[in-house]
Amino acid sequence: MAPGAVTSFDVSGLRVLVVGASSGIGEAIARAFAERDADVTIVADVDTISAVAEGLSADTGRRVAGFQCDVADQNAVVGIVDEA
Repeated sequence: MAPGAVTSFDVSGLRVLVVGASSGIGEAIARAFAERDADVTIVADVDTISAVAEGLSADTGRRVAGFQCDVADQNAVVGIVDEA
């Protein structure tokens, strides 16, 4: 491990927004936040994002909300942030 690398962090009780969280690294990041007791909102431009959110919530016991959104659409992003 690199010197100064962060091995743990406290996000308990915080709300976190993860973009591109339908799979891969984004989903792993969302899971890491939820496993550390954060409430997570995940966003991706795929219709399966709600199912991913439900799975993460079931696995971690945390509130995970999923929104399908093209993050290039500023109004859509603002709406998600307001709703999250």
